[in-house]
Amino acid sequence: MNTKNESDAKQEPEDFRHNAGIYNGRAIKLPVRWDRQQDRADFDDCFGDDLRSADDESPLDFLQEKLPSAYEEFNEVLDNALNHYLGQTTFALTGGVAVLSTEEKIEWLLELVATRSASAPYRARFEDALAECLFIDRKRRRVLRGLLRSTEEPWLYPLCALADGLVSRAMDFEESLVCAHCGYQQPLVFH
Repeated sequence: MNTKNESDAKQEPEDFRHNAGIYNGRAIKLPVRWDRQQDRADFDDCFGDDLRSADDESPLDFLQEKLPSAYEEFNEVLDNALNHYLGQTTFALTGGVAVLSTEEKIEWLLELVATRSASAPYRARFEDALAECLFIDRKRRRVLRGLLRSTEEPWLYPLCALADGLVSRAMDFEESLVCAHCGYQQPLVFH
C-alpha cells in the first residue's frame, strides 16, 4: 500500500501527453524525464499554428494571453447555464459574474440539476461534466500558484494542459447543455 507521500512523488509515464493530463481526474504535472526541447515540441503540437499567426510573440507570451481568454470562456459557459436554470431576472439579481467564484457557480449548478431533474441519467451526465469543470478549476489554481511561486523559467507544458483543459471542459459542458435541453436558448460560446 502506498503512503500519501509515495503516491504524491510518482510522476506520469513518459508518453503522458497534455490531453491525457486533464481527463478522468489526472493531475497536470510534468512527465518523467521531461526537458525543454520536449516542452517546446509539445507547445508547437498544441498551439504552433496559432503562434505562427502572431507576430514576434513568444510561447509564454501567447499562453499568458490564451489562459485568461480560456478562463473567461469557461466562466461564460457556466454563467449561461446558471442563467438558463435560474431565468434572466433571478440570475441578474444574484450579480451573476461579479459576485460568484467559479467554484460557487459549479456548486450551485450541481444543486440546481439535482433539484430540478427527475431523470437519474440526466443528473449523472451533468454531475460528471460539472465534476470535470470543478477538477480543472482546482488544477488552474494549483498550476497558477506554482507558477507565481517559482523563480525558474516556467514550463510550457502545464500551461498548455491548463488552457486546453479549460476549453475542453467548457466545450463538453456546453455540448451537454445543448444536447440535453431542446429549449436551451442561451448564447453559445463554442458550438
